[in-house]
Amino acid sequence: MNPSLALVARTLLASIFIISGLRQVLVFGPVAGMMAGKGFPMANVFLALAIVLDLVGGIMLIANWNARYAAWALAAFTLLVGIIFHGFWNATGAEYNNEFNHFLKNVALTGGLLMVAATPTSDEDIA
Repeated sequence: MNPSLALVARTLLASIFIISGLRQVLVFGPVAGMMAGKGFPMANVFLALAIVLDLVGGIMLIANWNARYAAWALAAFTLLVGIIFHGFWNATGAEYNNEFNHFLKNVALTGGLLMVAATPTSDEDIA
């Protein structure tokens, strides 16, 4: 494995989580309102936890510090978000296309994160 290429890949993958986490901090109220509007309980608490996971998980991926654990957590989170918030199966028209694209993005991100989770990060893991 090429360590430099792996760093670039983890950084690109992590960027969506770090940027998303920072943006959600800036628009916390509206995002929590959207979540509550979709029937999500304790939206403020879950949004705060999501922001922490986005930021800390993204940094862990870039730093390659327990990256496998971060990747597992982010993969589960990303797939759940896709299912809960991007239900294209309930949408019509332009909303269908938008939600379908977001859902597929989440599925693809989950795949990339699972690749990180499956990739050895030290000599002990390779043995």
